[in-house]
Amino acid sequence: MSEPWSQLSDVDRLADRQADIAFEIPLSRLPRVQAQIPGAAGTVRGVAHFSGEAGIRIAEVDVEGEARLVCQRCLAPLIWPLEGDTRVVLVANESDADGVPADVETVHAPDDRIRVADLVEEELLLTLPLVPLHEDPAHCT
Repeated sequence: MSEPWSQLSDVDRLADRQADIAFEIPLSRLPRVQAQIPGAAGTVRGVAHFSGEAGIRIAEVDVEGEARLVCQRCLAPLIWPLEGDTRVVLVANESDADGVPADVETVHAPDDRIRVADLVEEELLLTLPLVPLHEDPAHCT
């Protein structure tokens, strides 16, 4: 049986139930993370909370963990902390996004369905460095 974070779920049902979905996802199971940083290892964990306000479906995602990367300066291992939280509005199509305030991020949920893993992956792509490097070059071996 697959984990709840990997299943395609109905957005309205999640919002109506004010569902909380806890997750612990190996970075190796997130294809877009692997495409950005091949070989990224580690685990991200947290909770995705769904709710609805005035007909708008909201997902709040909190992530934490660490990624084992390779420093591109010295090719030695590098531990990168994973921390983040985001609040997004889930929309089925572009016209639904028209009613969302401009300062709120939207995420496309085709056919009103989404995977928690997709929301987590989105947050991690904003958190992980494009080019992993030790912060201090003196730490390079």
